[in-house]
Amino acid sequence: MLGQFLTGLGRVRLAADNRRIIHVERAYPNRPKYIQRRHWKISRVGNLTQTTPSRRGEKLSTVQQAWIRAADTFLVASAHPEQGVDASHRGGRPGFVQVLDPSRLRIPDFSGNNMFNTLGNFISYPHAGLAFIDFDQGRVLQLSGRPKILWDQNDPRGETGGTCRYWEFSIDAWQQSVLAPRIEWEFFDYSPFIPTPKETGGTHP
Repeated sequence: MLGQFLTGLGRVRLAADNRRIIHVERAYPNRPKYIQRRHWKISRVGNLTQTTPSRRGEKLSTVQQAWIRAADTFLVASAHPEQGVDASHRGGRPGFVQVLDPSRLRIPDFSGNNMFNTLGNFISYPHAGLAFIDFDQGRVLQLSGRPKILWDQNDPRGETGGTCRYWEFSIDAWQQSVLAPRIEWEFFDYSPFIPTPKETGGTHP
């Protein structure tokens, strides 16, 4: 696991020799605090082109709900009307993303780098996209919708790791696709920084 990585914003252009050149406008170091360790390689039996068409819908199926509940990783894209788009990682033990109903999720907001890029974007422009990768079956579930931050919530089990902060995501639409080329992922272990909820008789906030 790397000690840190760079998050940034910039513009990409295609050079004459087919290289992609990124002109960085802003960048800052970030720590992969809740990223699970996985090793990847290109599958020898995987297809290099997508043969299964994407599916679209508005409400999650029971299979998709189970997929999200089992996820330990997802990506969130948010935007600011003047500053551009930001993409970041969210990770936790399976079950950390709560499926409230077929159109609504609740996610604990763990302590991060204290820059609040994502939450700040949520306030400035309350629209976002989420991507859940199925590492075993080589597919991705993309969600578009509207986030809402829940501050100072009751958290008797310690699901938020002490922040008492969640955000809910109301789903407007989803798209499910097969990833190509097919990549094989080998899971190593969970991040040691992930909060462990207490086993109590309390209910969710």
